[in-house]
Amino acid sequence: MSRFLLSAHAQADLEVFSQDLDSFSRKSGDRMARSLYNMLNSIAEAPFQGPAHSGYTLLFGYEIRSRLVGSYRVYYRFVRSYPENMGVIHGARDHDAIMAGRLT
Repeated sequence: MSRFLLSAHAQADLEVFSQDLDSFSRKSGDRMARSLYNMLNSIAEAPFQGPAHSGYTLLFGYEIRSRLVGSYRVYYRFVRSYPENMGVIHGARDHDAIMAGRLT
Protein backbone atom coordinates (compact mmCIF):
# COMPACT_ATOMS: atom_id res chain seq x y z
CA MET A 1 0.00 0.00 0.00
CA SER A 2 1.24 3.48 -0.86
CA ARG A 3 1.55 6.29 1.61
CA PHE A 4 -0.25 9.61 1.99
CA LEU A 5 -0.12 12.46 4.48
CA LEU A 6 -2.99 14.29 6.15
CA SER A 7 -2.77 18.01 6.82
CA ALA A 8 -4.18 19.35 10.07
CA HIS A 9 -7.10 20.76 8.06
CA ALA A 10 -7.80 17.35 6.50
CA GLN A 11 -7.72 15.74 9.93
CA ALA A 12 -10.30 18.25 11.17
CA ASP A 13 -12.38 17.63 8.03
CA LEU A 14 -12.32 13.91 8.72
CA GLU A 15 -13.73 14.57 12.19
CA VAL A 16 -16.60 16.53 10.59
CA PHE A 17 -17.02 13.73 8.03
CA SER A 18 -17.22 11.23 10.87
CA GLN A 19 -19.90 13.33 12.59
CA ASP A 20 -21.79 13.60 9.29
CA LEU A 21 -21.87 9.81 9.10
CA ASP A 22 -23.97 9.77 12.27
CA SER A 23 -26.88 11.07 10.18
CA PHE A 24 -26.67 8.02 7.88
CA SER A 25 -27.94 4.54 8.61
CA ARG A 26 -25.20 2.30 9.95
CA LYS A 27 -24.96 0.42 6.66
CA SER A 28 -24.79 3.62 4.57
CA GLY A 29 -22.30 5.22 6.96
CA ASP A 30 -20.04 2.17 6.85
CA ARG A 31 -20.21 2.14 3.05
CA MET A 32 -19.34 5.85 2.87
CA ALA A 33 -16.44 5.46 5.32
CA ARG A 34 -15.09 2.53 3.26
CA SER A 35 -15.45 4.58 0.07
CA LEU A 36 -13.44 7.44 1.56
CA TYR A 37 -10.76 5.06 2.87
CA ASN A 38 -10.53 3.43 -0.57
CA MET A 39 -10.31 6.85 -2.26
CA LEU A 40 -7.46 7.97 0.02
CA ASN A 41 -5.56 4.80 -0.85
CA SER A 42 -6.34 5.27 -4.54
CA ILE A 43 -4.95 8.82 -4.37
CA ALA A 44 -1.79 7.48 -2.74
CA GLU A 45 -1.34 4.90 -5.50
CA ALA A 46 -2.39 7.02 -8.51
CA PRO A 47 -2.38 10.69 -7.51
CA PHE A 48 -2.34 12.15 -11.02
CA GLN A 49 -5.79 10.75 -11.87
CA GLY A 50 -7.59 13.65 -10.21
CA PRO A 51 -8.11 16.91 -12.09
CA ALA A 52 -5.83 19.84 -11.32
CA HIS A 53 -7.45 23.03 -10.04
CA SER A 54 -5.66 25.96 -11.66
CA GLY A 55 -7.32 28.54 -9.39
CA TYR A 56 -6.15 26.79 -6.24
CA THR A 57 -2.77 26.08 -7.81
CA LEU A 58 -2.31 29.83 -8.37
CA LEU A 59 -3.57 30.60 -4.87
CA PHE A 60 -1.27 28.14 -3.08
CA GLY A 61 1.71 28.21 -5.44
CA TYR A 62 1.70 24.44 -5.99
CA GLU A 63 -0.54 22.07 -7.87
CA ILE A 64 -3.81 21.15 -6.15
CA ARG A 65 -5.79 18.16 -7.40
CA SER A 66 -9.01 16.59 -6.24
CA ARG A 67 -11.19 13.49 -6.45
CA LEU A 68 -14.83 12.95 -5.58
CA VAL A 69 -16.18 10.41 -3.15
CA GLY A 70 -19.93 10.59 -2.70
CA SER A 71 -20.87 14.20 -1.87
CA TYR A 72 -17.32 15.04 -0.74
CA ARG A 73 -14.34 16.38 -2.64
CA VAL A 74 -10.89 15.33 -1.46
CA TYR A 75 -8.21 17.96 -2.20
CA TYR A 76 -4.54 17.04 -2.23
CA ARG A 77 -1.07 18.12 -3.30
CA PHE A 78 2.38 16.56 -3.41
CA VAL A 79 4.78 16.93 -0.51
CA ARG A 80 8.11 15.30 -1.13
CA SER A 81 7.15 12.05 -2.86
CA TYR A 82 3.76 11.57 -1.17
CA PRO A 83 0.38 13.15 -1.74
CA GLU A 84 -0.83 15.26 1.16
CA ASN A 85 -4.57 15.44 1.62
CA MET A 86 -5.51 19.05 2.26
CA GLY A 87 -9.22 18.66 2.75
CA VAL A 88 -12.32 16.51 2.64
CA ILE A 89 -15.11 18.99 1.98
CA HIS A 90 -18.82 18.35 1.48
CA GLY A 91 -20.17 19.56 -1.85
CA ALA A 92 -22.71 21.89 -0.20
CA ARG A 93 -19.98 23.95 1.47
CA ASP A 94 -18.15 26.96 -0.02
CA HIS A 95 -14.98 25.29 -1.28
CA ASP A 96 -13.36 28.53 -2.44
CA ALA A 97 -13.73 30.22 0.94
CA ILE A 98 -12.61 27.12 2.83
CA MET A 99 -9.55 26.54 0.66
CA ALA A 100 -8.59 30.25 0.75
CA GLY A 101 -8.72 30.04 4.55
CA ARG A 102 -6.17 27.24 4.45
CA LEU A 103 -3.37 29.48 3.26
CA THR A 104 -2.47 30.28 6.86
